[in-house]
Amino acid sequence: MAEGIASDAMVILWERRENFQSLAAIRSFLYTTTRNLSLNWIRDKNRLRKREKHYSICLDTSEPAIFQHLIESETYREVIRVIGTLPERCQQVIQLSFLQEKTPKEVAAAMNISPVTVSTQKKRAIRLIKERFGIYSSLLAFLYFVQL
Repeated sequence: MAEGIASDAMVILWERRENFQSLAAIRSFLYTTTRNLSLNWIRDKNRLRKREKHYSICLDTSEPAIFQHLIESETYREVIRVIGTLPERCQQVIQLSFLQEKTPKEVAAAMNISPVTVSTQKKRAIRLIKERFGIYSSLLAFLYFVQL
């Protein structure tokens, strides 16, 4: 640090060497330049510490949120993939019921089927999802959809 400031002061002196008439003027210039460079270094160091502190606080508080978002995204992607493997009517019932949050009557009207058939298709889809996911993963997936 000190060597860097001293060398910077000497470079500045060399660049302005034609402006000095006496040794006293050079000495005064070097003291002032060295002081200013030192104060600039302290100011910059303090700014850097403040930024590092701010970023570390941001990282500490946002890391769980990022991790939670990653889990939600992966779960959602996997659920959509598994829903895509279901029979067509089961896919439609699940998409309308859970993704579009329609009531059984609205799903029945949209698909032109009875509400009892909607219930049957929903039960079938849930059973197939459980088989494809396993009991624990399907529980997590449906808990995720319930939060939506």
